[in-house]
Amino acid sequence: MECPYCGKEMRKGRLSGGRDYVYWKDAGPDAKLVRLTRFGEETQAFYCPECRKVTLDVPEIKPWTDLLAETVDDVIDAVSTVYEEGKNLLEKGKEEREEKKKREKDPWEW
Repeated sequence: MECPYCGKEMRKGRLSGGRDYVYWKDAGPDAKLVRLTRFGEETQAFYCPECRKVTLDVPEIKPWTDLLAETVDDVIDAVSTVYEEGKNLLEKGKEEREEKKKREKDPWEW
């Protein structure tokens, strides 16, 4: 990768979060934190020894609440699918019992 400042080749490496996240914090009163690495993981980075600048790709990191919500939604979908299948089986069984009862009746009782 070429350095956007001096045009020289940048060295490829990794930026480590260690046992924590690496954050970037906005300046100003409404400062927001942007996580640059996942917990305990590394992200790809480029370093220019000439400019002493680091460039990195910020991975898309979903908050744990979103991950939990996706898991809960998957469980709810699975449970509702099983519920619908069970409901359909009960209805089918009820229809079969009614047909069987009807077949066992005397034709004059219909």
